Amino acid sequence: MRGLGLLIGLLLHELAHVVMMSLFGIGIKEIGAGFLYAYVSPTVPVLEMHPVVSLLVLVVGPATNFVLGRVLSGEMADINSTLGFINILPIPGADGFFVLYILLACIFPGIGIATVLGIVIVLVVGMVLVFVISMLLEWRKKRTRAQL
Repeated sequence: MRGLGLLIGLLLHELAHVVMMSLFGIGIKEIGAGFLYAYVSPTVPVLEMHPVVSLLVLVVGPATNFVLGRVLSGEMADINSTLGFINILPIPGADGFFVLYILLACIFPGIGIATVLGIVIVLVVGMVLVFVISMLLEWRKKRTRAQL
């Protein structure tokens, strides 16, 4: 069932991108898949589309996975919810990375992908540091209580 849930999620995710591109008259250059991923290449690169169009094209894929996560049941729902969540994270190559890039480009015209990647790295390192510090403080608090 896991494989079927993943296959359904990947196919409908990419189909949602295709439908949204078609609504805006954007053609499809290539559709492909690999191990645990799939992709659609439009004739117009996402970063060259109008920002609102590119945001709609990018967000509709993960939104489809979240809807499937609510409609399906069991493992298939879990797989699709997870797929949607992972895809909306600002991981290079995922929809969420390009969403972040487009939003930042609207606020700061001329920003480059390398700058966005740097921002993502700083945010991730910052979150990891906050997590580690909070765990150390919690451990210290428990240790202090145990000594009393």
